[in-house]
Amino acid sequence: MSYAPSDLEFSKPSASSQSASCYAFGDVGLAIRSKDPDWLGLVSQRFNGFEMSCAPRFEIELCHTALQPPQLSSPLDIHLESQQVVETNEGFLIETPTCRFEVDLESRGARIDGPRALYPLDNLLRHLLPFLWQDGLVFHAGAISDGKKGFIACGPSGAGKSTLMALLGAEALCDELTALRFVDQGALLHSLPFWNARPGSARLHGLLVLRHGEDHELRRLSASESFRRLSSLILWPLDKAWALEKTL
Repeated sequence: MSYAPSDLEFSKPSASSQSASCYAFGDVGLAIRSKDPDWLGLVSQRFNGFEMSCAPRFEIELCHTALQPPQLSSPLDIHLESQQVVETNEGFLIETPTCRFEVDLESRGARIDGPRALYPLDNLLRHLLPFLWQDGLVFHAGAISDGKKGFIACGPSGAGKSTLMALLGAEALCDELTALRFVDQGALLHSLPFWNARPGSARLHGLLVLRHGEDHELRRLSASESFRRLSSLILWPLDKAWALEKTL
């Protein structure tokens, strides 16, 4: 698909006749706006426990283009949609077969044009969160804390993150995405509201890289193997060269 210059102009959200809910993604606050209170209700259920009252750092507006997602042969189809990313002066634009996302990093706002469903918001957040955590990293990982020490359990889909989190019970903070913030003499992990999650943070004590095997085994990885395996489990800010360079 190609875009005319006018297609790339960012449409800032209008506060009139809209409602907004604010949520904490670690220490990053996001305001999510829509004219549809029912959709905001679904968002509230999804991010339950992560509500916040302080000023958000970024605002997202949803504009419905259809009441329901298009007919899908599998629920996974929406996560496997082809994507085209176009860099703009202010941010970037992403278009999939069912959604369109405009992101303005300068005015700290984004607009979603898509079906009346939650997956367009999920797709946008996977692109957006790495930009909002440039002094840290976002991992495809679950977070664990015993109240003092924190661990990140990384792995691709199907590696066993959700299973491990379910077995850990109260020590599990989230089972899909975890943010890491670098601080003096170490790092802090923050749970993100994906998929089964509760708010929490802890000083990072270690990273676990999960994979299936015939026997239970815990072994220390070398620095080179750790980098090789972890690099594919980080959500990199690929849509802007300067952001990727800063993260690296």
